[in-house]
Amino acid sequence: MDKILFLSSNPNGTNHLALEKELKTIRETLQLSDNRDKFYLESRGDLTFEDLQSYLLQIKPRILHFSGHGSGETGIILSNDQDEAVQVSTDALADLFSLFNNQFPERLECVFLNACYTKFQADEIVKHIKYVIGTNKKIEDQLAIDFSQGFYKGLGAGISIEAAYQLAVNALEGQLSQLNPTPTGSPLNSEESLIPLLRKRADLGIESAYLDPQEYTGRIWTWIRPEPENSGKKHLIIINWGRYQWQDIKDLPWGGLLLVYYKRNQDSITRFVSVKPVKNIYDYDGVEKITEKTTIVNSYLNVLPPHGRQEIIEDSWIQRN
Repeated sequence: MDKILFLSSNPNGTNHLALEKELKTIRETLQLSDNRDKFYLESRGDLTFEDLQSYLLQIKPRILHFSGHGSGETGIILSNDQDEAVQVSTDALADLFSLFNNQFPERLECVFLNACYTKFQADEIVKHIKYVIGTNKKIEDQLAIDFSQGFYKGLGAGISIEAAYQLAVNALEGQLSQLNPTPTGSPLNSEESLIPLLRKRADLGIESAYLDPQEYTGRIWTWIRPEPENSGKKHLIIINWGRYQWQDIKDLPWGGLLLVYYKRNQDSITRFVSVKPVKNIYDYDGVEKITEKTTIVNSYLNVLPPHGRQEIIEDSWIQRN
């Protein structure tokens, strides 16, 4: 059974939101669907950050739906114990989802941020969660509810998250076209920015994304400068996803193209490096330096908790044989 966790926050001093209406709409939409028995909807209100941590760990949902207020690039608005508005930073949210996904890989598949100005949080959280939905401007209550209804109508019909998102977009387009009719074939103009955005982990590119937990999917390309001018010198490796510690890396002849792969299994993340034969090697400025083939070297890396931040690691393993 797929668990959907509906979390909401509308603390004192913030604009009133139709949270109960949205929750009721989602519940009724799922109950009327053909696959009603496949979903379990859990809801919690007056959300604090401590609550968010606890509910994630206790319920372990497939879909987490947050309805409340966003505050742009800096974070979202939650409650404190006195039901006062407090801002939770984008970094804190991203770190929490990184930790959760590291402990329970692929359990949480989608985070739905049905709040204004949550594009920024979506862009960070998607580094750790496969799908994240966010908004890039203010959206009225009823339009937000219409979008939610379309999304869960799709899930209830058994279609994928991406297809359910497209159905929700279509539902919102229908509502917007009634509010502001346009000629056939014309775009919705400024209303297009009201359409929530779906972020997929694949959108991030190979530097920080993986798609299938059973496949090697992330790759980091690092150019090794030609010998002998860098012989014995430290080499900067820029890594955008995770933290690494090198073990038993063999000396390389002249240089090569370093590929870092990730592989997930049920218990951990395994990372290894592979230096493959390459014909043309370029320096950081894109200038061709080497045309000789290099050897293949494999080595395992220690597994350290990923946190989705850019790391610059200095290592002195580049030495000429």
